Amino acid sequence: MTLAFLAPASDALSNDINNFDYVTKKITGTLNCRESSIFGNIYGCILGNRETVRVFAERHPRERNQVLNIRFVWEDYHRDVGVPLHADARAAKRALTKLTNILTPQNKDFVLKLLKKGEGKWSRSSIQISVDKGPTAHTREALFR
Repeated sequence: MTLAFLAPASDALSNDINNFDYVTKKITGTLNCRESSIFGNIYGCILGNRETVRVFAERHPRERNQVLNIRFVWEDYHRDVGVPLHADARAAKRALTKLTNILTPQNKDFVLKLLKKGEGKWSRSSIQISVDKGPTAHTREALFR
C-alpha cells in the first residue's frame, strides 16, 4: 500500500539549493554520510549502521549543474529478516531533520510526522511523502522537487 502526501516547499529557496555541486557537498557534510558518490547524474549518500537510510540528489539532464530532485529513503524493517527491527530509526530521523532544515525548514515537523505515521495531506506539489508497506519493510520516502 502506498500513501502519498504533498507539502509546500520553501517559497524562496536560495539559488544555492538548486546548484548540484553545492547541494551534494552540503548533504555530505551536514548528514555525515558513511559513504557518498556520484554515478552519472545521481549523487548517493548512505547512512546508518545497517545502511538502511539513503539520500539521493538527481542532476537535471539538460541543465548540468541544476538539481532535479532530492530523495530521502529509509527501509524500515518491521519483520525479522536478519536486519534488526526498525534498524537505523535514529539515523533516519536525524538525516531527515537535517535535510528538511536545508530544503524546507518551515515544514520539518510536518514532514517528520507524515513519514513516521503515514497520515495527513497537503495540497502543493513541492514535497511528496510516501510509505510503501511491504511484507518485511516499510519503504519511507520523501521526494523534494
